[in-house]
Amino acid sequence: IFSNPFKLSEMDATLPTLPMKTVGELAETDKVTHHGYHRFYQPLLDDLQATVGSKVERPALLELGVAEGNSMIMWRHMFPTWHYYGCDIGVLRTQTDEGSTLLHLDQGRPEDLSAVAAAIQADCRQVVLVIDDGSHIPEHQVASFNTFFPEILQEGGSYVIEDVETSYWTKGGLYGLPTRYGYGHPSSLVECFKAALDVVNWEFLNEESRAKVAALVSEKGLELAALRQIATIAFGQNCVILKKKSAVDQAFDGREYRFKDRL
Repeated sequence: IFSNPFKLSEMDATLPTLPMKTVGELAETDKVTHHGYHRFYQPLLDDLQATVGSKVERPALLELGVAEGNSMIMWRHMFPTWHYYGCDIGVLRTQTDEGSTLLHLDQGRPEDLSAVAAAIQADCRQVVLVIDDGSHIPEHQVASFNTFFPEILQEGGSYVIEDVETSYWTKGGLYGLPTRYGYGHPSSLVECFKAALDVVNWEFLNEESRAKVAALVSEKGLELAALRQIATIAFGQNCVILKKKSAVDQAFDGREYRFKDRL
């Protein structure tokens, strides 16, 4: 897990100021070299860096899915003052060094999700970025969101679900689990967060519509209380990017709609 093609202490000190594309290429992570996720990450990372620098005392990021550790290398170089939490089914015991903690996680086991959340909360760090690059199974992605978005992610933080391509698969499997989904499938992660769009606009729904939306997201396994904390949803190529409401966003919650007579 900790295999590293270059020593952290010997890396160029300018790396934290370089864009994700550059550092990702050096770390040889497929987040950059294949998926091109830097196209979507860079604006939110710039925003987080500006925010964290002034408001967060003990920043951290959580990544589900460590594999060979290439992305861990990238994140630790880009954010050397942040603590890195990495979770993977291949991590058999907790491993910790000065800047990182690796934890066991099987995303298909609710008790594992709860255990990871509890371990991070016990550290009293402020997680401002969560990356789900784990099993890529839609049901696991939903369960992980229900746990980590409301419980772990700080207000104003970002949550990125990668590799949603599996929601379009109709054949085969991944990590020993079948992938029988496809366009429009009710368990598709993409379909789940399409439904969540109406929750973001909750203010403009009448009571009947709210009941319908609440029933729909519940059928898809999503927790309405967690969805109500979403400020924005963005769909990129092979990923979904969510931002959690900040105090500024929350100030616009709970209002009586000024045009409610038109609903």
